[in-house]
Amino acid sequence: DGYICINDHDNYLIQFFNAELEFQFEVGGKCDDLESFDLPITACLSHEGTLVCDLNNDRVVQLSFPNSNPKSCILISNDFKEGDIVRPSGLCSFKKYVIVADRTNGVINIYDESLLHTQSLAMNRNLHRPSSVALIREENKDLLVIMERGSGKDSKLGIFNINLNGICVESDFKLDQKIKLYDPQDMDSD
Repeated sequence: DGYICINDHDNYLIQFFNAELEFQFEVGGKCDDLESFDLPITACLSHEGTLVCDLNNDRVVQLSFPNSNPKSCILISNDFKEGDIVRPSGLCSFKKYVIVADRTNGVINIYDESLLHTQSLAMNRNLHRPSSVALIREENKDLLVIMERGSGKDSKLGIFNINLNGICVESDFKLDQKIKLYDPQDMDSD
């Protein structure tokens, strides 16, 4: 429809202008929802709609605008295969294992000393974009701290018991309400 689109990736938006460079509308916002992006790095306009490379969500999205209402669908994305890592975002060691957070797949993978995948940890809840893991040794317990990026403003810090033979259960730990984690990337403990 004669639009010019600009990828405003720092604001997680695709902005549309007419041929006179007058702003028309924008689509997006930071998230992994269908109508949102996490670093929309490039886009192209076609007769089928606008194709967007949504880099940090590891997908290509097609936007269409029937009756000026943006609609989107995912054209290309990675399918989860246990043991494969799409976006390794944090790691720590535990006994003879390496624990790796896979942000895109929302899983915590365990690898042995030869770096062969042994399992994905079973959790008592789904993880949303885990960005980092750290180990805390407390008395006779080993605890895994998992930082989740969420959608940017709803990041979490959770503490889980490590159970390689069952489900890792989250503790009752709650981050102080005064502390806000907007886009955490990494952490460590000793």
